[in-house]
Amino acid sequence: ILDIINSGQKEVILCAPVSEIKRRTKLLEPILRQLKSSKVKLIVALNGSDEEIKSLNEKLGFKAKRVDVSSAFYISDRSQVLFMLNDTDNNNEQLAVWFSSPFFVQSFSALFDKAIKDK
Repeated sequence: ILDIINSGQKEVILCAPVSEIKRRTKLLEPILRQLKSSKVKLIVALNGSDEEIKSLNEKLGFKAKRVDVSSAFYISDRSQVLFMLNDTDNNNEQLAVWFSSPFFVQSFSALFDKAIKDK
């Protein structure tokens, strides 16, 4: 996760359940603060209650939108995407796949943009 976030030069998109971001707060907090101070645009979409999202917004210094998507993915510069393949709420090992395909990721990002604009 850190590798794909760090690879972003212009834009990073995070979409995940609140529970995943909470679980990874210690890992994500320094890199998200670094992104905020750089010129990298950060777009965050979270699945969870409004109260949980507001709490994370304040704690991590971003402005997340609420979405009804329970999957997790991380997009870097609309050219790479890391998809989380399973839910880790049951202490399972996290599985993920990383695509580095500008055509595919730009198409997927366009669908994501439409989904969050409808909110």
